[in-house]
Amino acid sequence: MKRHIYNNEQELIAAFANYFIEQANYFINNSGQFNVALAGGSSPKRVYELLASPEYRNKTEWEKIYFFFGDERYVPANDPQYNGLMVEQALFNPLRISSDHIFNIDTSYPPVEAARKYTETIAAHFNKKPIQFDLILLGHGTRTRHPSFHYGNIKRKYSFHKSRLFNRKENTMWHFHDCLNDQSGKKYCLFGFRGKRRKGYRP
Repeated sequence: MKRHIYNNEQELIAAFANYFIEQANYFINNSGQFNVALAGGSSPKRVYELLASPEYRNKTEWEKIYFFFGDERYVPANDPQYNGLMVEQALFNPLRISSDHIFNIDTSYPPVEAARKYTETIAAHFNKKPIQFDLILLGHGTRTRHPSFHYGNIKRKYSFHKSRLFNRKENTMWHFHDCLNDQSGKKYCLFGFRGKRRKGYRP
């Protein structure tokens, strides 16, 4: 694991964006596409906004990238807390990403069914091939206690749990996570830590 320490959040965000472009181009050149699992949160949002900026938008072939979500909050798709809406506004719309390259978690279904359907959606995309994301983004802000992507003992499927991290108006939200029983389901995992007691790094 390689650790990179940055002096401020601006440097961390730029490093995230540069690494994203680097990995996207590598996998597109070698396999013709790039499968990435996105994270929610304020720092990832700044990364997405930077990637959609004139400085970065022409640095990769966006039409060859497929976007998934490593976690999602069980709220309506038009709720400000919905990660898919945040990424849509920060990245997808500015870059005009085709809807068939975006795989949101459909929270219109009950939690268990929504998790099951997303598992099936991912499996269908990989078309009986091993499910292996090329890059997984993980945000870890100043108030969270653990990264948004975690490992469980469930064999590659989406599950859910109640999370106090996103408690709003005293109503605990359901929070989806992609649970992996080992680390073979990804090629690269990029963590971002920020705050006075944390330093940014990427493995």
